[in-house]
Amino acid sequence: MIDAAKLKKIRRAWTRRLLLSVIGTTAWLWGFDTIPGQNYEFAIHDMLVRLQGPLPPPEDVVVVALDEQTFRTFNLPLDRPLPRERHAKLIKRLAKLGAKRVVFDIIFAGQSSNPDWDEELAQSLKSMPVVLGVEYGLAESGGVQMSEVIKPDPFLAMNTAALAVTAMQTESGASRYFYRSVDPSISHYSTLSEAGGGVLRPEMRQTTPLPLSSDLITFYGPARSIKTISMYQVLEEEVPIPAHLIKDKVVFVGLSMRTGLGAMQKDSFQTPFGDVFGVEIHATQAANILDEQWTRRPSIEEQKLRGGILCFLVCLLVVSLRPQMGFFFTAALAGIWFILTFLALQIQVFLAGAAIVTIAVPLLCLVNTLYWYIRTRKKQKQIEGAFACYLSPAMVTQLKQNPALLKLGGEELVCSAIFTDIKGFTTISETLGPMRVVSMLNSYFSDVSDAVTDEGGTVIKFIGDAVFALWGAPIAQPDHAQRAVRAALKIQEVVERFNERGEYPKLITRVGVNTGKMVVGNLGSSKRFDYTAIGDSVNLAARVEGVNKYLGSTVLVTQDSVTQLGQHPFMFLKMGAIRVVGKEIPVSLYRLLQEPFPEADRARWEKALSLFSARAWDDAERAFKEIMESRADLAVASQTYCDALVEFRATAPGETWQGELIMDHK
Repeated sequence: MIDAAKLKKIRRAWTRRLLLSVIGTTAWLWGFDTIPGQNYEFAIHDMLVRLQGPLPPPEDVVVVALDEQTFRTFNLPLDRPLPRERHAKLIKRLAKLGAKRVVFDIIFAGQSSNPDWDEELAQSLKSMPVVLGVEYGLAESGGVQMSEVIKPDPFLAMNTAALAVTAMQTESGASRYFYRSVDPSISHYSTLSEAGGGVLRPEMRQTTPLPLSSDLITFYGPARSIKTISMYQVLEEEVPIPAHLIKDKVVFVGLSMRTGLGAMQKDSFQTPFGDVFGVEIHATQAANILDEQWTRRPSIEEQKLRGGILCFLVCLLVVSLRPQMGFFFTAALAGIWFILTFLALQIQVFLAGAAIVTIAVPLLCLVNTLYWYIRTRKKQKQIEGAFACYLSPAMVTQLKQNPALLKLGGEELVCSAIFTDIKGFTTISETLGPMRVVSMLNSYFSDVSDAVTDEGGTVIKFIGDAVFALWGAPIAQPDHAQRAVRAALKIQEVVERFNERGEYPKLITRVGVNTGKMVVGNLGSSKRFDYTAIGDSVNLAARVEGVNKYLGSTVLVTQDSVTQLGQHPFMFLKMGAIRVVGKEIPVSLYRLLQEPFPEADRARWEKALSLFSARAWDDAERAFKEIMESRADLAVASQTYCDALVEFRATAPGETWQGELIMDHK
């Protein structure tokens, strides 16, 4: 039997799931019925149409284009209507070639300037079935909008097979639907596409399969995918076009001019394949009707009903899953939907729901992930709060990422370590007093820690006024040496900014950098331990930091670190070598420079070091004293070498001596 607490938990979980599913479904239903929602569905549909690629063009429909070449061939201006006698010749020529029907996407309103041309056009209309266009629109008269129908004069209309409305149904400049006339003033006319498909009178709609108001046009491809012939080619007598191109076909005649001068620009509409002229869209619709190959699409109400049920179910499922499974389900759902939609497109069926699988469900998945994150984070905080009473914050962070760290031990790694120290800290602390010292150190440590972490380092611990930082562990960093050296430079910069604030006495921070093998891990007792690093390489980094005061430098880098750098942008000055207590092998040191060092001075300094190594004590002493007088930044180092050679005169170094300073003190 389920206890009350567990039952309450189950109820809360299902309440959350149902509430989120209802919110997601309601949001989709609201958005689906808006213009942006519909545009989004069509944008995905258009993308899939383009992915599908062009379809085979219809064989029973052609377009005769009034294009630029036609006007140039007839030596006529592009911005003026084509003379009616040309249209008369076109009709007669098409009749001779055996066209089934000619449909004009042109309004022959009123009489032309030449009565003979009008008569010639009227007579040509008797030679074959011809459909002339009727234009429908809204006109304003006295501040009142009224429907206006512009149609051919009776002397032309009486000889046609039908008059048809040339209007195009568009949304946001795009042509998608078959035009449906709803105004009573044009209800007794077929549309141009219906007339092209054989529905010459409205009453014939009852016996001919026609698209529903929600169905979509099936486009065959980009502009001129339907067989298009320039008008001048049809009228060409010297090289007549083959009759099979026209015979038994429905011929649409209309503008198709790429220049789009004046009003011609208005006859171009957006389709999934780009802009297409109206005459070709009418021809496309007619071909759809003739072949019954338009894209079937359920009504908005049916789409909302089906989509709402689907949206609720998938939303309920995704919020019932853990985040990882939820993301997998969301991705799988989107993939399956796109495949099904693409397959449906092959049989001219439109599937709605793009916003469900690409917006509604992913957003709900993110909300669900956020819920689980907050829930998990809350539990982690509880654990952190408990462990923080016993362990250091650094260790708590490690435990969160890897609970297996709850054991003693470490591993040997090649890492880079730095130690820092404040010059004359004891004197400074005596003058400030305890509280000011604490305040100063807190501010100072914050700045130095930022410099370390900016370069991906880990502050291992604070030791009095010193900072011990590490690169290469706990996270492997192939460029750990470069990071450590960059951090050393940044520490100098942040200390300068610290001093510029003027809140405390000016500080000088010395830094020692070394790279080598060290044991990194948790060290301490079985009940209390800390994450740290130990080994000769760590000790050497600390000793190198202390050598700064004998060489008058602020940052010293060992040979191992410089070697590990490889190709680097840093500037160094060789400061010789040292041998610390307990070590037999000397360690070469390099001073990290913030500015270029003059080459002449570098050569003098390196020569002095060479004389020192060669045991030429007198020459070395002269060289160091000359440098002391000319280079203040090398005065301390020169004095240290002079003091050393005085000792070596008294007690010569052993045969294994290689020119290093012997550091038997800190």
